[in-house]
Amino acid sequence: MRGKITRLPSKPPEPTCEHPYAQLDWLCERFALRYKNDATKLALRATVRAYKTLLDKSHGFDDRLVNDPRFLLSVHCDEVVLHNASLYWRKQKLSPHTVKARLQVLQALFGYAAECGLTASPIIFPVQVGPLQRSTLFRVAYEDNELEFIRKILAPSLDYAVRIVGGYKPTGVGVDARRGATRAASEPDSVGGGKELYNGIRDKPWAKWENMIWYFENVMKCRPVVSNIQKDATHSGFLQAASRYHGGINAVYHRLGVTSIIGIDLIAPLAIKLCLETGLNTETLLNLKRDCLKESHPLTGLPYIRYYKARSTGEKDLHLGLFDSAQDAMSLRHKQSLIIRRTINTILQLTQPLISKTRKPDKGFLFIYQADSHGFGAEHGRVIRLNHFYFSHWSRVLRLKTHADEENVPQVLNLGRCRPTKITQMVREGKDFFEIQAVAGHASASTTQKYLASHQIAPQARREVSETLSRIHENAEDFESNPKPYATAETQRQKGVIYKGVFCDCKDVYDPPSSVKRLPTYREGQPCTYYNMCLTCPNVLIIKKHLPLLIAYQSEISMALSGGLNDAPNSAHYAKSLAVLDGIMLEFDKADVEWAREIANCADYHLDPLTHRAVTNDV
Repeated sequence: MRGKITRLPSKPPEPTCEHPYAQLDWLCERFALRYKNDATKLALRATVRAYKTLLDKSHGFDDRLVNDPRFLLSVHCDEVVLHNASLYWRKQKLSPHTVKARLQVLQALFGYAAECGLTASPIIFPVQVGPLQRSTLFRVAYEDNELEFIRKILAPSLDYAVRIVGGYKPTGVGVDARRGATRAASEPDSVGGGKELYNGIRDKPWAKWENMIWYFENVMKCRPVVSNIQKDATHSGFLQAASRYHGGINAVYHRLGVTSIIGIDLIAPLAIKLCLETGLNTETLLNLKRDCLKESHPLTGLPYIRYYKARSTGEKDLHLGLFDSAQDAMSLRHKQSLIIRRTINTILQLTQPLISKTRKPDKGFLFIYQADSHGFGAEHGRVIRLNHFYFSHWSRVLRLKTHADEENVPQVLNLGRCRPTKITQMVREGKDFFEIQAVAGHASASTTQKYLASHQIAPQARREVSETLSRIHENAEDFESNPKPYATAETQRQKGVIYKGVFCDCKDVYDPPSSVKRLPTYREGQPCTYYNMCLTCPNVLIIKKHLPLLIAYQSEISMALSGGLNDAPNSAHYAKSLAVLDGIMLEFDKADVEWAREIANCADYHLDPLTHRAVTNDV
């Protein structure tokens, strides 16, 4: 059944003392109709709520609102309304980024009202907000020493999780430590057996670790139990010995590599690990589904992660091959894509026994665990989803337990800092700008540029495109000063010739770059046929006669990226090619570009079949 559609009146309603902000609410909902994304609408409404709070507490810097609280767009929304809001929020010491975000929303909202002739002034003076540095550390990349500390404190939990997933392997050591050791190995302790044992045995056989192992293997059958000695005396000798001699039952299970409860202390460290490995934002990470890891993409046959990004275009694919460096194949390092797959598989195997106990709404999610002392009211053992609130509490508790007074220790283990940390690492490794865009899941390169700029790492990321354009310029200048003939059947592979390509020329088709030579289909000694990689090749040669085809190719890529190609694994390559083509057009006179554009518009070119390949999300 379809929900009821609320139809807004065409004119703002008259506010009343009971509803003083009726016009502001009407304007908000009217403006929200412009957007399809629910997250954008929520952000708009949240900003309007914050502005109404401002009006309540400051009377909108307008004495008329003191005695009459009704807010009228035609009276109180004047040219300095944004400056008043900025002044108030800054005095409240809100973070600069919060103030900037709210002002941008209000500027768009009141600008729309001014266009419709609803405000007191036809012009709303904008507030000039320059580039801001972050005032908190919640979205700042971790420093190297902070990462070292995080890895050190998480290592025991991560190792423990891997041991649990690997399963317990019997050792056969130890002997029966129960009184007299006369009972059958499968017979459990009797009620009160623990007290009799400690009072009657002088050599304390339960204090020997090997005997604890024997009991766990032969009596408990390698299955950890949750037991309260006060209510259940089964295995009382083992449980009392664990408390008296071996640091408690949890310490015993940890040493054995088993657990009686899959708690947050096991799941939260794996969440941090996966977040650092993939760079997914917090909301996306915690909403990963159990089937998020796909082993074979329909276009590449390679593994990828399917995730949902609420503030973007919905479902996206994160191709794991983007994380592998070119050196991995030539070194002993594990490929990063393999590490990510192992992390996800560890989480899946660790939480698999919980599926049958999970509530239906939470069954499909990757990060689930059993409530324990951190359950916040949930009964012990109940299966719940890991969310931001539970994770934040766990991280604060963990930090208090682990060297909280040391220098260079993170103030809080925040998942939001993992994303800029991963992207910063990729920049340091010299990753291509558009590979970073693909990992970040941004729909456009401009979004990635803004993201990198806000984290002060944009200059390194732009290096790749700049170097490519510099090579193209140098090759063209060299050819202009020293023209060379095209190769023929007799002169190919000789020095002093150039080769004709599909939409540009090549200095040497027999010596492609290493990126081509690493492709599995490349054959040494044969001419390069990967023409859709020409724009980023050091051998590329572009002159005026190539412009019509390049403009056609530019249009072809733009259309493809606005459609299904944007979700394809090779979208990063084409996004980079588009940026290079934009730069190439600036190298030529405007008259030459217009000439070429007219030719391209009149011709019917079909240059790259991959840009027309249908790509859907039905995987």
